[in-house]
Amino acid sequence: MNKQESVLDSKTIANGIVLLAIMLSALLYFNNAAEIEREVATVISSSLNDVNHSLAEQESRK
Repeated sequence: MNKQESVLDSKTIANGIVLLAIMLSALLYFNNAAEIEREVATVISSSLNDVNHSLAEQESRK
């Protein structure tokens, strides 16, 4: 009873799809890394400014 295992079973196909998705995500990230970095920096600085204004407003109420 020699049964040949299929090279393209469902687990292999699923792993290939996941690998392809990861590679595509990495490629898109590296192509847009500068823009992503600028957006993250903008969001962080905006959040820090909001916290700073909130703290200043709380201090002025005291």
